[in-house]
Amino acid sequence: MRFIRLDAQTGDHGEYWRLAGGYDRNLFDQFESLCRLAGSELTAVYANNAEKAEILDHPDPLIRWYRTLKEQPGVCESSFPAYTDEDDGTKLWIYSGTIHGVAEVAANMCLQLHGTNPIILPVEPTPNIFVRIWHEYGKQIVIGVIVSIISLVIGMAL
Repeated sequence: MRFIRLDAQTGDHGEYWRLAGGYDRNLFDQFESLCRLAGSELTAVYANNAEKAEILDHPDPLIRWYRTLKEQPGVCESSFPAYTDEDDGTKLWIYSGTIHGVAEVAANMCLQLHGTNPIILPVEPTPNIFVRIWHEYGKQIVIGVIVSIISLVIGMAL
């Protein structure tokens, strides 16, 4: 994904994002899936940060992640703003920009956020040896004991 870029268009007409510079749709889908995962974690990372409210103000985690990438200093190459004239004389502004090497930018952002807000997954305690033996061999042990008792009873009866 070295040559893949992320194009952004925002303004009065809405917010649009597009991956470009490649031809492998599966690669784009994989990248977008990872970006959605990262964007969903931003809710916890930026929960108490009022400065990041605009990033969290979108229901799609993919867009939240793209907004996070765009706000990083020096990564988004902005174009000159443009506008369209409406019939009533108002101007609707359009802002566009490009993030080149978006995969590297995203990877660096993940590392930066993990350094400041690590995601610590709960670790289940390792069960002691007796619990592990019971879970792995308990049924076999019970059946073995029952078969042994039945064999003993049958052997004594003969």
